[in-house]
Amino acid sequence: MCQDRTDEPDRHLSEERSLCGFFNVSWIGKLANVPANAQNGCRGGSRGTKELFFIDSVASQLVKCNRRNFSAAWIDYKKAFDSVPHLWLLRVLELYKIDGAVQDFLEDDCLNPLWFCLSLNHLSTLLERSGTGFQFRRRDTKVSHLLYMDDLKLLAPNAARLMELLKITTEFRGSIRMQLGLDKCAVVHVDRRQVTQSAEISLELSNFKTLSEAESYRYLGMSHCIGMPEVNMKQAVCKVFLGRLTKVLRSYLSGAIKVRAYNGWVLPTLLYTFGVLRWTQTELDALDRRVRTTMTHHRSHHPKSSVMRLYTPRKCGGRGLLSAKSMHKREVCSLRAYFEARRESAMHGDIMVCDKYLTPLSLAKEEWRRPVVLSICDRETVWMEKELHGRFYKALHAPHMDVKASVQWLRFGALFGGNRSFFLCIVQYRMRWLRRKTKGSTF
Repeated sequence: MCQDRTDEPDRHLSEERSLCGFFNVSWIGKLANVPANAQNGCRGGSRGTKELFFIDSVASQLVKCNRRNFSAAWIDYKKAFDSVPHLWLLRVLELYKIDGAVQDFLEDDCLNPLWFCLSLNHLSTLLERSGTGFQFRRRDTKVSHLLYMDDLKLLAPNAARLMELLKITTEFRGSIRMQLGLDKCAVVHVDRRQVTQSAEISLELSNFKTLSEAESYRYLGMSHCIGMPEVNMKQAVCKVFLGRLTKVLRSYLSGAIKVRAYNGWVLPTLLYTFGVLRWTQTELDALDRRVRTTMTHHRSHHPKSSVMRLYTPRKCGGRGLLSAKSMHKREVCSLRAYFEARRESAMHGDIMVCDKYLTPLSLAKEEWRRPVVLSICDRETVWMEKELHGRFYKALHAPHMDVKASVQWLRFGALFGGNRSFFLCIVQYRMRWLRRKTKGSTF
């Protein structure tokens, strides 16, 4: 007897989704190494925009310190992700010998960016074959461009060589019928450390604005300019950082969500510059202090609460806030280890040889001291050794106490920041209890 299978469509739909996920993982693994080395978008194991930001910073420092000639151009495609012709996308599948039967899987959301990177991969090949570009060391590898998805920057030793790269770029753009956002395209010329002002470059009805020494260009989330002092860049970053911090603390979110918003949205503004800009320990301590005072002003942190507990994870009884000073040390160590692991790469090897105190990493320095980063155990030890604040830690970790259940309200509670900070100060014995005496009883 035939049974009524009412769940048959749902079963087929779930199988199709599982099959799509399997094909996506397989294709991502096979196509991850196809994009050129200059393309940092959709490449597993890379540091994304942070890596390109560091490479561009090393090039700028070499130009300023060695008084070298330098020319660069920033290219912006107008609605690049939506304007790539479908015929060119299909042609890309043929060039890389991808069967058209799997086209539906490639049109999935997680594979669309990879497909877009493959469509611009031919441009990277043409630029690398041009034989020109910026050299970090003499008679070594020439770097013609840096590319993250559609954010393209051309590097050349002089204006004439830059024109060659621009011609290749515009010819490729015309062949696949993409348009340039001329309002966001710009060039800069440096002659022996000085930014020179020349006429605008006109190339096939495309005018590229030439930047002066006082102007800058926002590339990969940061303002870039050869003549811009590092102090001005740090001031601009701190302004955005403090503005985001104030917005989070003024919101009506709970205390736990505010901390997560700080760790995931506010602090990454500074984290992006760690390892590239030179931050002193005094500046980082001042930033952490400014965060605590701002939290106190918005009733999210009591001035008498334990500072060490503020930076301890919530599962250990703390509040889980990330310290700018600790994150700076971790990011410097992580970025340095990343470049050391890619020493065999031609471009990364040249950068490691040239970075002689040009950046906070100092990649050319062999006897480099690894900064000491406080671990969770170290923070708990300092917290426990406090005479007054340590009482709560000792009571929390008593033999008869269930630590996981005791800190459950910290991890998933819905208390507002002011109530949470007030209550934490009470349990740390930092609030004075007012007792009102009456006839025969004490309250």
